Amino acid sequence: MAGFEELSAGDPRQVGRYRLVARLGAGGMGRVYLGRSPGGRAVAVKVIRPELGEDPQFRARFAREVSAARRVNGVFTAGVLDADPEATPAWLATAYVPGMPLGEAVSAHGPWPVPSVLALGAGLAEALEVIHAAEVVHRDLKPSNVLLAPDGPRVIDFGISLAAAETTVATQAGVVVGTPGFMAPEQVAGHRVGPPADVFSFGVVLAYTATGRQPFGSGSAHSVNFRAVYEQPDLRALPAALRPVVEPCLAKEPRQRPTVPQLLARLGSMTGMTGMTGGAAGGDGRGRVDVLTGAGWLPEPVAAAVRARSADAEDRPATAAPPPTRAARPAPGPGGRVPPPAGEFGPPLVAPPGPAEGPARTGQGDRTDRAGRPGGPRRRVLLGLGGAVLAAGAGWYGLRALDGLPAGGGEEVTRRPAPGTRLWAFPTGGPAHTAAVAAGVAYFGSDDGRLYAVGIADATERWRFPTGGAVVSPPRVADGIAYTGSDDSRLYAVDIRTGAEVWRVQTEGPVRTPAVTSGIVCAGSHDGRLRALRADNGEELWTFTADSAVRSAAVVGGGLVYAGTAGGVLYARDHRSGEARWEYAAGGEVFSTPVLADGRIFFGSDDMNLYALDAATGERLWSYAADDKVRADPVVAGGTVYVGSSDDRLHAVDAATGDRRWVYPANAAVRSPAVADGAVYIGTSDAHVYALDAADGGLLWQFRGGGEVFSSAAVAGGIVFAGNSDGALYALQG
Repeated sequence: MAGFEELSAGDPRQVGRYRLVARLGAGGMGRVYLGRSPGGRAVAVKVIRPELGEDPQFRARFAREVSAARRVNGVFTAGVLDADPEATPAWLATAYVPGMPLGEAVSAHGPWPVPSVLALGAGLAEALEVIHAAEVVHRDLKPSNVLLAPDGPRVIDFGISLAAAETTVATQAGVVVGTPGFMAPEQVAGHRVGPPADVFSFGVVLAYTATGRQPFGSGSAHSVNFRAVYEQPDLRALPAALRPVVEPCLAKEPRQRPTVPQLLARLGSMTGMTGMTGGAAGGDGRGRVDVLTGAGWLPEPVAAAVRARSADAEDRPATAAPPPTRAARPAPGPGGRVPPPAGEFGPPLVAPPGPAEGPARTGQGDRTDRAGRPGGPRRRVLLGLGGAVLAAGAGWYGLRALDGLPAGGGEEVTRRPAPGTRLWAFPTGGPAHTAAVAAGVAYFGSDDGRLYAVGIADATERWRFPTGGAVVSPPRVADGIAYTGSDDSRLYAVDIRTGAEVWRVQTEGPVRTPAVTSGIVCAGSHDGRLRALRADNGEELWTFTADSAVRSAAVVGGGLVYAGTAGGVLYARDHRSGEARWEYAAGGEVFSTPVLADGRIFFGSDDMNLYALDAATGERLWSYAADDKVRADPVVAGGTVYVGSSDDRLHAVDAATGDRRWVYPANAAVRSPAVADGAVYIGTSDAHVYALDAADGGLLWQFRGGGEVFSSAAVAGGIVFAGNSDGALYALQG
């Protein structure tokens, strides 16, 4: 195999925050380099040709196309990690994945068997569904823009994608965007194009993969385009089993082609026709996830080549050789990587798991950035781990986790899914809220008035407990009991083994998360009272009447219970007697739940400040000013306080001094963070879950769900849990 190319004397050594270590390829817009983030993670960096950057129209188009790419989110799609359209030269970066282009695989190893073609189609169809859901049209789906990896294909190169609402005939340096033989007739003719154009290209790609030939032949661009517009495709070599999928895609009229959801259903219903094992899909191909067992989704010669390339690429040095005094000869590196045929965005790239409406940054470390799945009413056809996972079906119902857990047919899927991959989503009857995880079970509430207990391994419901109002804050689990408040003005104690009620206490206002310690439950209510109850039977021990509604959850530590109010006061009371210890008046409502760490208590206020007080005396140690209300719960880890604000940013603040360490602009309201294993996880009001490097705020991955993320993130066992306004609790690979 050909390898990486060494950097020449004329190549840059640094672009943005990325150190360049090798050339990957070149295209009409510029060169692509293998780069490293400050933490050593591999990225692919596209550097735009200077003469193109001098054209204001091109620069504006490039910025628009980068924005379009950031809206795309899916396991089998590739988007943008980082970019600077205003730099000289302009550039963008994606995570680097050492896979093999589809065109190279077919050229080297010949046509694929039917099961592998269908598995490929499954991944490509899901990718297109995600692309189109982001109101983007790819416009140039072709073999060189499909990267093969052991766990599925990756659709790359959104550099020529435009928002569907704005799509007309686009040009790059005067050339109509698209590839002869793969462009739909309406695209060739210069008409407005939409998702049906990508469906046409999808059909051509599958036909090429199955036969080794393009259905509209070869020759000059003019002759190939003429045949695509006016002649029927040559499908004589196409296996009969593939005709129901491919032929309808190649209809001349866009409205006569199937939609992507129809393709997904058709692919799911065909699993039993191809000799692939695994449970059959439902009558319309939609019903549940099936794991197709066997040697894998790729033909064995291709799989071996992909494995070798992936293994070789891991050995690529993290630093470049010193600049040579003369142009370096192309030298095969340890990875032996063969760049794909030059396209507008060059070599294989893989995106983070979701669109970044604002600036997206590359995280550090060795995490692999892979797209997560968006929520929605349909389950997609998936490519699995070591085999094709076909599930043309029913949204987020009844999915099984993929992290070493039993899957269809009794198989054990042991490979760890990529970070940001959706493992499952459990539906409720209303917006789902923050989970508390204990002993392999997630306990969470919903606006449907129920507290749910769901096994995190397979999303199996253990029980559901009904209350008389929305359950919007997480329960507290201790000693076999889940204590939860409800908007029905009650506090409940529920046996976690059976879901049976142990006791309930009536208050006069909604109740938030209680604190539990030493057999005592402390809970605040919107009725303005802070109560202490016996944990075993709910008997009241003491009650304190605050200045106004108790809005924060209660927190206990060092013999004190802390709670904040709508009047802006944080109270500290003795948790056994209720006697006052101190109180601190902030300048606005204290909605966020305080957090204790190292003798300090941290909390936010509507006065736009994050406060640090001495937990024993209430003395203010410092305050940190955000640009809007601080209502999210802070989290302290590694000497840093992480807190979201209504200014649409996540702030990282030195816990000792209150100095800013970094800020991440999420461009949407940020919910309370969770921190685990060097990563910070946040949900946002624009339906995203972000994973950030805790050290510098670099983006590790992102996931887009089906609605606003109401909840704080929770992390347990390497899994990230987030409640969503679409009614589901999502479990994502951390």
